[in-house]
Amino acid sequence: MGTDEAKADRLLVADIFRPCDEGKRIMGIRKSATRLTPTERDNFLRAVLVLKNTTANPGDPVAKRISIYDQFVAMHLGAINITFGGTIGLNMGHQNSAFCPWHRYYLYLFEKALQDVDPTVTLPYWDWTDHFGTQTILFQDNFLGPDGTGTVHGFNEKSVQSGYFAFNKPGSGGNPTALPAWWPAGLPGWRVRPSLAQGHIDPADPSTGNTLQRSLGSFANLANLSDVQTFLSLANYEGTSTANSFRRNIEAAAKTHNYHHGWVGGNMGDPHSSPNDLIFFLHHCNIDRLWAMWQVDGHPGAAFYPASGRPPGHNLNDPMWPWVGGAPGYSAPNLTSDIVLPDFTASPVIHPADALDHRARGYCYDTEAIVGIALDQTGSMSQMTPDPMVVAAPDVTKWEAAKRGVAALLHDCETAYAQREAYVVAGVETFRSQGTNVFTPVFAGVPYGVVKNGAGYSEAGFTSAIATQEPGGGTPIAGALLDTETTLVRAPLSGLPAHDTRFLLLLTDGMETAAPPLSSILPGQLADTVIFAMGFGTGADVNYSAMTDVVAKGKPAAPVTNQVYHGENAGEINKFFTNSVAHALGYSPVIDPVYEVFVGEHVDTPFLVTEADQSFMITVQGFDFSDDRWQCCLILPDGSSCSCDGACDESEGDGHDHAHAADGGTVSSHRHDDVLVTSNKKNGRITVFMNRNGEEPERWAGRWYVRVMYQMTTENMRMFMPSAFDRLIPAGAPRVRGSVFAQARLPVAKRVPMRLLAAQGGQSPFPVSGANEDRQGAGTVAVNVYARSTLHVGLVVEQEKLFAGREFKIALAARDLAGANVSAVSAIGRLVAPRVSTSHALQDQETLPPARKKRFVVKAEGETFFDEARFLGEYERKKPGAFAVRDELLQLTAAGRQKALTATVKSEAPGIHRMAFQVSGTVTYGSGEPQPFTRILNFEVPVGSGPDPAKAR
Repeated sequence: MGTDEAKADRLLVADIFRPCDEGKRIMGIRKSATRLTPTERDNFLRAVLVLKNTTANPGDPVAKRISIYDQFVAMHLGAINITFGGTIGLNMGHQNSAFCPWHRYYLYLFEKALQDVDPTVTLPYWDWTDHFGTQTILFQDNFLGPDGTGTVHGFNEKSVQSGYFAFNKPGSGGNPTALPAWWPAGLPGWRVRPSLAQGHIDPADPSTGNTLQRSLGSFANLANLSDVQTFLSLANYEGTSTANSFRRNIEAAAKTHNYHHGWVGGNMGDPHSSPNDLIFFLHHCNIDRLWAMWQVDGHPGAAFYPASGRPPGHNLNDPMWPWVGGAPGYSAPNLTSDIVLPDFTASPVIHPADALDHRARGYCYDTEAIVGIALDQTGSMSQMTPDPMVVAAPDVTKWEAAKRGVAALLHDCETAYAQREAYVVAGVETFRSQGTNVFTPVFAGVPYGVVKNGAGYSEAGFTSAIATQEPGGGTPIAGALLDTETTLVRAPLSGLPAHDTRFLLLLTDGMETAAPPLSSILPGQLADTVIFAMGFGTGADVNYSAMTDVVAKGKPAAPVTNQVYHGENAGEINKFFTNSVAHALGYSPVIDPVYEVFVGEHVDTPFLVTEADQSFMITVQGFDFSDDRWQCCLILPDGSSCSCDGACDESEGDGHDHAHAADGGTVSSHRHDDVLVTSNKKNGRITVFMNRNGEEPERWAGRWYVRVMYQMTTENMRMFMPSAFDRLIPAGAPRVRGSVFAQARLPVAKRVPMRLLAAQGGQSPFPVSGANEDRQGAGTVAVNVYARSTLHVGLVVEQEKLFAGREFKIALAARDLAGANVSAVSAIGRLVAPRVSTSHALQDQETLPPARKKRFVVKAEGETFFDEARFLGEYERKKPGAFAVRDELLQLTAAGRQKALTATVKSEAPGIHRMAFQVSGTVTYGSGEPQPFTRILNFEVPVGSGPDPAKAR
């Protein structure tokens, strides 16, 4: 027995099927197999191979010895044909109600076995809709192995002859795959036990084992997301017919369970032999994921499962073989005499009722996110937003701006739900101190739920419920963290599983002014919660280090994820909430420019799509928050267009008619060719989820555009063509030309867009795209594009304590989770940073003497605070150019042995240093052609005043 086998034997044989203490076992989040990192993939495969290499019953005669993996194959084979109580031919796990719960518990035991080998492993799922990933990642030598090759055998199938699941191990017997260092000692290869092969054999196979057989179908014929949407929308588990039954659809409808067994073919194509192919477990994991999503969406528990009227084993409280304890009367005629099953005599009896809650079994999926939002309701939120941006609408208070940000996040969650990309369980609470700390859930009753259009937990529901709340009181930041964690983050879904990664978003506009102090929460104390925090205001009233401290109380997000945000305008709020929910949904940034556009103009934002990109999340936010002024469409690589705010009729030639754009609050879905597009429009925000949905490569990969139109008609239409520099203005940055805060003191009609301003001394040296001749009112719009992709590109700051006068380094990180080659990477960026701290204006006793500063002290809701927005605007009016910003080019260059792309930035003053980088390169999958990619990434670094006041300016 090899070392791995002996170790696994000690770990597994005695206790693999023991009763489990659910409170102590950590299973984790099940992810799509095509988005595992190489390390996650290899750990999973090694655990599987150890199970195959570990004898479950070493004390039995040699002929009866069976591996732990093969015991799982045998359990499935036996369950297909059970005799019980005089009834023969009972199928315990198929063709009736127990299909979902039987396989859920079966997969749970398999995952538990894997984790006894390696506790870090979770069972991944095969997302049928990811055709490219299935072809280029899953069925490759370094994962599940390829299709069968060589001679065609009896069931029109062939033997797998390379990779980790060939008859001979890598590097031996003609298997050309390199042997990995982690290969279990003593495992000769992947051998199918003859009594479990069920006739799927190569005539040349030796009597000691059979080769794994496959006959893969066309990757283009796998299921699409539109196929999945059909049964997720059904209301009944069983129903009265296939048409209204979730279970019958997911098991036997077109392109679901049965279909994909047949698509793989070979062993997998035969229910009797299918678990011999590891893809079986990933396949059923996907079915369990979809059932879990259906359950979370209002179908939980026993009320949605038949209590009676089904065959034995399929009713709610029937025992499910083989987990029937010591109950007599069961036999499995399919199993030959050499098969020894685990002894479940002393184990608990398992019924469908015991498998209805997947989270109680210690796991969940990456398509069910839980988000808690803490919104500052303190008195200073009644101030006007310091930087109003250039919008054709009146300024609003910080409170109104913050509420709009939360509404936008819920709007995005509604759209994700409608597309069935993921389901978000969310709740919102406000926080303040009025003698005692007050935490007020916004949604009545249960304060959280699945966010979807038309339901109580929705954008409209939030807007209505919070309408009567007004700001006032102090700022209990630590209290808000703890209460939101308890009430909105950990409480949903019974707090299970215990170590589920969840998300907390906190927006506050100032310093903490109420107990308990942040220092009372230890770093990492909220160990399973990823925290995103935003300080809403300028350096004069936001403690930058406190926001970093807030984030440090939780779990770090994935590398290159921005978790700390600061700013004083609606653009930064938009970026904070949109980035945070995109991360929770598994999307990473692609491009995110902010434009000024004039009436009648349209502007195109380009983004490159590779075959590795399965879906996109796109948001367009007009900062006048008006539905009737903004329209949006997508321009495909072939030049055709697809509406994002109205009906898309490809027969019209151009694809749609914006004269009939949808009203606000409308969620619509359609297919453009095969691409599945779901859009949602309200309050000047258009959110789009775009899924490849099986589209052909030539119509998917290439250059796409998001086209945004501002009050455009056939009579006034003009094109605004921004330069590359325009797209590199960082989101949330202050104006790089003209006044920054004095804008807030001007009527909307008198505000001058940056595109009409010439550069003055000390201001931006970069050219600004000019305006068309007819320069009617300007509006500001942010376009954000995110991808769900194996390609991850981001920026990392290599300095922990940042003070004015010090240098910090920015490094580019680019990798492909599937191990593709990322090359020819280059990056150029733009820095927008303060030249002087806003606190300098507060210290200035000459421009606005102390007596005049008293005018900015305001009382509201019984609280006294300093109206910073009015003060800074008046100060800048008195002293033009006081807040001029640095606006500089940044070039990332290769350095060090690794030739990593880095740039060094010297800070001049405290405040937020914002950067935007355009990153270009190629990604190559296997032997395919290099595919170009481009990302425009925003990043911000808070710089404190530091210990040397002379450097703080």
